[in-house]
Amino acid sequence: MSKSLKPLIRYRKFELDERRRELRALEDLATQIDASIVALDQEVMRERQLAANDMLLARYWPTYSDWARGRREALVQNRLQIGEQILKAEDAVTDAYRELKKFEVAEANRLAREKAEQDRKDRIRLDEIAEVAHQRKMQ
Repeated sequence: MSKSLKPLIRYRKFELDERRRELRALEDLATQIDASIVALDQEVMRERQLAANDMLLARYWPTYSDWARGRREALVQNRLQIGEQILKAEDAVTDAYRELKKFEVAEANRLAREKAEQDRKDRIRLDEIAEVAHQRKMQ
């Protein structure tokens, strides 16, 4: 009888779960960055309206605008990097899933071979019993 692949399957399931958790964390981070970009855009609109209505605030608008533009560019750049990491993490999840399925299929095939072998042995034993019974009947 062959060795069971269950420990390897269990390890591959664990590995797949880890890759999925990593992907989920990256997706959550991307969502947070997207929310930060939206919040910053809304803040810039509010500040623009305030600066348009108040001369004192209008003096500081260019400085704030430069800061906000720099902050947005940094967020967008960070989001692009996270997007690349998400693609790599998705590939890792796909690879881990393939590895798991490979071992699950191998285990299923092993079990089927063992069952077929056991069925063959049972059939031989039953044939022997039937042959002995037939010989006794003939005597």
